[in-house]
Amino acid sequence: MFAHYLLSMERVDRAYTWTTPEDLRDCVENAYAPD
Repeated sequence: MFAHYLLSMERVDRAYTWTTPEDLRDCVENAYAPD
């Protein structure tokens, strides 16, 4: 059930992946303070 939720979020560009702490910070900054 949770996997379905994640797929739904990906379809509307609301799911983000990251591999480093810096990538995570960038994702958060872009989500809350987009250019």
